[in-house]
Amino acid sequence: MDASVSVRSHPGPWLLENAVAMIIQAFVRRFRPPPACRRIALGAALALATAGVAATAGQAAAQGLVPHRALYSLTDTGATASHGATSASGIVRSETLSVCGDWRYNQTLDLVMTLSDGMLRRITTFSETVESQDGLTYTFRHEVWVNGTVAGRIAGQARMAGPGQGGQAIFQSPRRLVVALPAGTLFPLGHAAALLAAVKDGARFDQRSLFTGDAMETPLYFGSAVVGAPVTPGSDQALLAGRAWPISLALFDPDDSGPAPLAEIGGRYFTNGVADHLMLDLGLTVVEGDLLALEALPDEGCAAAGGSRASD
Repeated sequence: MDASVSVRSHPGPWLLENAVAMIIQAFVRRFRPPPACRRIALGAALALATAGVAATAGQAAAQGLVPHRALYSLTDTGATASHGATSASGIVRSETLSVCGDWRYNQTLDLVMTLSDGMLRRITTFSETVESQDGLTYTFRHEVWVNGTVAGRIAGQARMAGPGQGGQAIFQSPRRLVVALPAGTLFPLGHAAALLAAVKDGARFDQRSLFTGDAMETPLYFGSAVVGAPVTPGSDQALLAGRAWPISLALFDPDDSGPAPLAEIGGRYFTNGVADHLMLDLGLTVVEGDLLALEALPDEGCAAAGGSRASD
């Protein structure tokens, strides 16, 4: 998408604008990505970070979360025209693996939009992250492609000093930047797990600090989640059994007192962390995601990691 298109309507939940939702410092306009592209990337990363929540064997047993692979179809909701696009469709693939004490998350979003000027834009985002189950380390790599050309790439790592302590994130690409992380900051899958645990305990409102590594200019988000009444869809799919909660998440810049969020995303989530429906405000368009395919994955243990954690 060319840099003149700007729709950062102050959103990848932790869910998708999820982000995961404002991603990527790009090689467009001296490493400044088109805001609309970053918004779409964030949505993708965040929504699916929750939809793809996974855990190691011990944590899965305690929290009921399951590693899995999912495929979603994306269609516009009819609200696209007011956002700058007249139609939109695409897919999202996500995979969350449990490997030797780490959560490994891979996600691809492929979206084709028709803008109000009649131009077609194909936006593809890729995210690869490794997050330790203790919530202390996180490595990330995000990319945005527009019409087959790379528009942004960002990578780095973050580490908290210890439980309940602060830490720092180091961006390595497209340039080096060190950012302090306050105590209580959570990484995407840890944030998703904490929110789902609160929901299972009856919480209907939740606020937490979140670091995704998707943007250098707004490295830290303040996430405010609202939880609806649970429903029982009655699916015959084992991973979709039991109750599910509609959850909407708004992400704010903690340094901006304005009322408008940087990202807004939502979905319907089961207690195991699986989502069967997504709703994503991607800036230029609002899309909903329907689950097309779902597969449970085994805990891969340490053999798949060569006997050591990737986050060590």
